[in-house]
Amino acid sequence: MDFSHPSVARTVNRLRVLNLIAQEGTISRADIARTLDLSKPSTSEIVSLLLEEHLVKESGKADTSAGRKPTNLKLRSDGALVLGIDMDIKTTTYAVANIHGSILRMEKFPIQEHPDPKSTGAEIIKRILKLTHESRTPFKAIVLTTSGTFSEDRKTLVAHNYWPWEQIPLAEVIEKNTSIPTIFAHTTLSMSFAERWFDKETPASYLYINWGEHLESALYIDGIDRLSRFEHTPVGQTGLCSCGSIGCLETVSALSRNGKEELPRAAKAIGKALVAADRATAVDAIIIAGSQTREYLPIIQENFQGSTPIIPSILKEQSTPLASVAVALDWGVFKRSVLEQTKTAIRLG
Repeated sequence: MDFSHPSVARTVNRLRVLNLIAQEGTISRADIARTLDLSKPSTSEIVSLLLEEHLVKESGKADTSAGRKPTNLKLRSDGALVLGIDMDIKTTTYAVANIHGSILRMEKFPIQEHPDPKSTGAEIIKRILKLTHESRTPFKAIVLTTSGTFSEDRKTLVAHNYWPWEQIPLAEVIEKNTSIPTIFAHTTLSMSFAERWFDKETPASYLYINWGEHLESALYIDGIDRLSRFEHTPVGQTGLCSCGSIGCLETVSALSRNGKEELPRAAKAIGKALVAADRATAVDAIIIAGSQTREYLPIIQENFQGSTPIIPSILKEQSTPLASVAVALDWGVFKRSVLEQTKTAIRLG
């Protein structure tokens, strides 16, 4: 990307202004120009564009000690929507959220045990069209979260971790049928990202555990989310794992293969396995998310016997729908990840 090109510079500055307004809550044009070191004409031009896009609105006068009181700006709650769709093993959850990330509507539907990609995709498109038809506010982005690997443009599901799906261009098909930009994102990586999106005080590094129908994990270190193999820690002599090994932690803890009566034993195994994972990663915290967290976190903590704090996700029961929402807001509206990459590129010359 050529950051010296005027059009690129304007795009970056627009994003900087939009994100500053989101961060401050309310802020005047003069304060935007001063904070971002922009000229007043450039600031006014960008703000006018954001007003035309219905992403921000004017909101009263700012308090000043003297002189003319400037007009404040803030995000427009009804200016844009995003749609997060989490495709779990047993259910598909649709979450409509506003620009602040507040979920306005959430619907959950069961999914077949061995879903057919064609019929599943048709059903998803049908529900999306229904949601968009019923909404007066435009959707800026759709993000599908599931467990798998994706094409570079994130339009195609290359392979699913738990279904025999391969080379399924579902995001591409949804985009063609709805005219709404759509991509795939990995569920657990998205949950880790959402933790930081909705909580500004997230630890600088952490191991993220997603305990639901399956056990998955991610590492957040040096500002990057990476999938972890914590769930493939060997803990037993039996149980064939999806990775091909025997006795992985996943085989003990996955709800999809173990009944609820096995959950206390699974929590103990997770706690004990975290000892070695903590030593190997040396993270600042261990974050546990998923449907089993509230009830079984004390058992995990009791069996951990380490010094690193084990804390529950701030997203609580909405961790998976908020994960897709956070990625949709970032990718479709605020592009904070792009801004961070821009800063890094400029710093490195």
